[in-house]
Amino acid sequence: VTGAITLNDPGGSSGDQTLDVGSGNLTCASVSMANTGNNDDISLTISTGSVTVLGDILMSGSAGENAITFTGGGNLFIGGNFTGGSFTSSTSTVTYNGAGQTIGSYTYNNLTLDGSGTKTSSNAITISGNLIINDGVTFNHGGFNLTVTGTTTIGAGTSGNLTLTSTSGTKRFDDLVTLNAGATWDNSIKESVKFR
Repeated sequence: VTGAITLNDPGGSSGDQTLDVGSGNLTCASVSMANTGNNDDISLTISTGSVTVLGDILMSGSAGENAITFTGGGNLFIGGNFTGGSFTSSTSTVTYNGAGQTIGSYTYNNLTLDGSGTKTSSNAITISGNLIINDGVTFNHGGFNLTVTGTTTIGAGTSGNLTLTSTSGTKRFDDLVTLNAGATWDNSIKESVKFR
């Protein structure tokens, strides 16, 4: 697919609509799901496959209407923003690889911040696996909860930055936090951080 994927409202008695990638690969410009406003659901499902979205993923419906669901350890690469609907991570890895992105408020398994520029949280983020912030990327997390159950790695040898920008919300890191050469951890606002 070279263009945008738009999943419209199935309407009336048409039933649910699912784009099943499974163990395959899909690349597209963007993904948009309609607000169905009824009992018809729209979903994108992935098992061990890989989906690359060069732009935004916009789920206009509620969590009960629009969903992206992993059932295995596949990959989702996002070049734009990721908003709306619901997200089920299973053992997947989500990589934001654009510039100047907003990180969706979801529960992730593994979350990698790649590409360039500043990635900014939109609300609470839970990471049940590992968090990686690569070179050339700044992750700004504001007044929302941030929980990382696995390891946190900042930088890959030249740069990378994690900046806490608010004293609201709980920031918790349950496993090893590694700052590689050139990486920085900015907590100049003196937010309380829990390490376990």
